[in-house]
Amino acid sequence: MPKAERKAFKTIIRAQSEKSAGWVEESVTLSIGEVIGKLRGTIQEAELSWPQAGGFKCRVDRNADFQGPGKASLRLRFELDGLPVDQLVQLTRTEQPLRWWFICPVENIRVANLHLPPGARRFAGRKAHGLIYRCRVQPKRGMRLSPKAVRALRQPKGRK
Repeated sequence: MPKAERKAFKTIIRAQSEKSAGWVEESVTLSIGEVIGKLRGTIQEAELSWPQAGGFKCRVDRNADFQGPGKASLRLRFELDGLPVDQLVQLTRTEQPLRWWFICPVENIRVANLHLPPGARRFAGRKAHGLIYRCRVQPKRGMRLSPKAVRALRQPKGRK
């Protein structure tokens, strides 16, 4: 994806995530371990579902051999609001230890999980959607945070 197009896509993703709750726990999460586990050997496609997300289903097709050193990718097919979505996600691997990773389509970095928060149209990494974990803003036992401190913690790094 060209740099200008990636920047525009980031802007759209961030705008969508600011409208949504912005919590990792409320998004549909696609884990590399789950995908690799379902697509081992000669299996070329699998269907994943998330009952907690209203029965959301995603069909995953493998486009390359996971054993070979060439570029591997996955095609994600799902439906949002009655519209079909077809997304291609690149994979990479590290050798020591041997481990597979998604390449975030927005940030172009390797990630172990891709997220689809409410209101978004594409899977992307946590940072691309501006998602945070609830435990980051919930005070520890005996600790009190002001509303201003909570807003500061929810603010994505690098943005004021």
